[in-house]
Amino acid sequence: MYISISSIMKEFGVRVFEEMDYRREMSNARKIAKNIQGREKIIIPTVYEEITSSRVLVMDYIPGIKITNRKELLEKGIDVKKLAMDLDTAFIRMLLRDDIFHADPHPGN
Repeated sequence: MYISISSIMKEFGVRVFEEMDYRREMSNARKIAKNIQGREKIIIPTVYEEITSSRVLVMDYIPGIKITNRKELLEKGIDVKKLAMDLDTAFIRMLLRDDIFHADPHPGN
């Protein structure tokens, strides 16, 4: 089987720009918020469509504690093991039930 490097690079170029379009991220954030509404203890920031573009994503700021700040979580009385399980469950549901793959799960997200 022959695979053309030039066709792979062309497809890569198209997909990279699709992935960098913040309107797509806005759409995904709305889908995730709709799918977890009422069943998860996770808050998804509101996205402001009227001022979001392909290069700028405008969302609510939601203050919180990063999951990597174990000391502060424990000081606030948060069960870190339960928190980890809840987040794992949410990500697995997103992937298996809601057909959404979150490709950037870092503490700031």
